[in-house]
Amino acid sequence: MPSKRARAEDPEEEEEEVAKRSKAQVRVKVISGGQTGADLAGLRAARDLGLETGGFAAAGFWNEDGSQPQLGGEFGLVETKGSYVHRTKLNVDESTCTVAFLVATRGSGTSKTVGYALTGKWSDGFQSSAQGCYCHRPVLVIHGEEMKDAEACASTLKSWLEGLYGGKLTLNVAGHRTSLAKRLGLDFDYDQRCYDIVKLALKPEDESSLEPEHPSNVGSEVAGEG
Repeated sequence: MPSKRARAEDPEEEEEEVAKRSKAQVRVKVISGGQTGADLAGLRAARDLGLETGGFAAAGFWNEDGSQPQLGGEFGLVETKGSYVHRTKLNVDESTCTVAFLVATRGSGTSKTVGYALTGKWSDGFQSSAQGCYCHRPVLVIHGEEMKDAEACASTLKSWLEGLYGGKLTLNVAGHRTSLAKRLGLDFDYDQRCYDIVKLALKPEDESSLEPEHPSNVGSEVAGEG
């Protein structure tokens, strides 16, 4: 029977143990800009899981539903004195990584967010950052066609987060505002799907099977740019 020392020196076992420790150590805080749609869906999913939330909001806590100062108390958002663009850059810069739910492409606020994460410049971007390649901040892009399968997207996001860092990380959730998502003519509820994906991805593994949940308030309380 091999000794404990021999087993510990087995490269495959050691790699597996490192992976397990890294996986167990990942703790996530979720932030966003407080816009309707993906932003608020991500914050609500995190809140419903008991995770820490936060982020930077535009001046006046403004989104497409108007001034929403209650977002400060509800999700820990901090009001900035700047525009949507200013607070979007802050959320990318102050997070470990960004997940962007992208349906509309060129010229949308979400594509600009992706471009900023990739390059540090306010320009269009459409693809995830490549692992091991230089970028301003890591970004995972989940496209509209992919969003039809919530569990597959959640699995992708979960694996991506686990591959980035051990310890605590801050995930910035970005995407389209509710009104734009509705104009795109999707055959699924965009706000709800963002909520489901984030919640499934961050749900502790010891909870029961990955079943999307459908709270009635997602996308209905507050709906900005994007």
